[in-house]
Amino acid sequence: MAKFRLTDILPHIDGATLRELAEHLLESGHSKEEAVADIVAAIDALVPWAILIPGPVGAVVEALDGPIANAIARLIVSAAASTKRKKKG
Repeated sequence: MAKFRLTDILPHIDGATLRELAEHLLESGHSKEEAVADIVAAIDALVPWAILIPGPVGAVVEALDGPIANAIARLIVSAAASTKRKKKG
């Protein structure tokens, strides 16, 4: 399996793209919670901690990154919901 470095992954984590995804999900009728879950899944898929940090430490980091991804996703969905309200208003 190929080894990745964090510097290889970070350029692909684009907050604007994740926000566009959140806006699309909300406009498509998804609830905020559904949008958060989808954004968390996207963030989790983008950062393979177990590969970036081999061994047991990477496995622990991978297991604990959920709360961080969830907090980031909530911020992104909240911003997207605000944009959606402004477009309607």
